[in-house]
Amino acid sequence: MVSQYGGSVRADNTDLVGMSADDARTARHVLTTLGRLHLLIGTILVAFGTLLSPTLLSLIGQSDLAIAHTLTAYCVYLPLMGMNGFLEAFVHCVATKRQLLHINTWMACFTVAYALFAIQMLHGSKLGSTGMVVANMLNMALRIGYCWRFISQWFRQLGANHGPRLSAMIPHPAVLYACLMSGAVILTALTFTSQQDLFSRVATLAASAVLGIAVLRVIWRFEQPFVQSVLALRSGQLQRPRSE
Repeated sequence: MVSQYGGSVRADNTDLVGMSADDARTARHVLTTLGRLHLLIGTILVAFGTLLSPTLLSLIGQSDLAIAHTLTAYCVYLPLMGMNGFLEAFVHCVATKRQLLHINTWMACFTVAYALFAIQMLHGSKLGSTGMVVANMLNMALRIGYCWRFISQWFRQLGANHGPRLSAMIPHPAVLYACLMSGAVILTALTFTSQQDLFSRVATLAASAVLGIAVLRVIWRFEQPFVQSVLALRSGQLQRPRSE
């Protein structure tokens, strides 16, 4: 079978022919665990980081709105960068030489698209450093989309039923709800209290810290299988799931 991403997986890479079903499940489990980790971190960053960035900056004497907007955008950019990192690493590990040439061509195209978009953000929209972060988000999104399609096809050509699923990476609904409610409380506090005096800013951060601890408790309560998977990965003693 010839891959639309360049070359035949079965014909060009004999390692895949001898890969067992357990190996395929392990690879899928690792990708799913890493994806869930980055989406979980991203959810927390969006709920807390995007709202509290201006307050944190004001405490260290930085009241520039441009810096605050850039830091807020960066909280969204970080999980995208992390997702792209491990997906692209996996793709480069399993791709054949012919596929790598095809992949690098696409990555070069994404870099050109990023450069054009960054110029538009800087000079057209005049968003400054925030625009650069937004342009990087587009670049990461394009790379993630390409890598996801490649990995999905790689698993199909390997004979596995399916590759990693986005639904398996999404945090538990209780965690999402806890982050959503925490964000709503923080937004309400920022809206109805004056952030000009030191006491209000410290009080807001203190309340946010309490909410953050509550979110961590929810994660510990409802994400135990995920937590155990992360600990197993960290220790190098991955336990293969019986089913996914």
